[in-house]
Amino acid sequence: VTMSLSSLVGTSTKFNEEHLRRSLKTILTYAEDDLELRDSPFPEQVQDLVFNLHMILTDTVKMKEHQQDPEMLLDLMYRIAKGYQNSPDLRLTWLQNMAGKHSERGNHAEAAHCLVHSAALVAEYLNMLEDCRYLPIGCVSFQ
Repeated sequence: VTMSLSSLVGTSTKFNEEHLRRSLKTILTYAEDDLELRDSPFPEQVQDLVFNLHMILTDTVKMKEHQQDPEMLLDLMYRIAKGYQNSPDLRLTWLQNMAGKHSERGNHAEAAHCLVHSAALVAEYLNMLEDCRYLPIGCVSFQ
């Protein structure tokens, strides 16, 4: 769902933000009103997902409005990357986009920080997938 929203908002010029927000609200309403699942963690999980999607949507739309304000643009990019904590591929993409923007502006330390964060993210997931002693343990190795 997160990847689809990202693709839709990032590539489509014809999407209606208000309809998308209403759809997210409808999903939330259905999850809250489902009597069979009311006592399970599902409604809260849906609420967390919808909140995260709402924030990503808001920040992505704001990015289009702030193309001429590089500080605000980078702040929004950071918030979007943070919103993709459960989607490592998208988070990595946004961190790399941030590194590119910082490099364009001559902020090499900030660009390096984004790239180190990216490397730590990759190390963290490799450590979860493979048991190789030669790999860094994860983000802690990059402190």
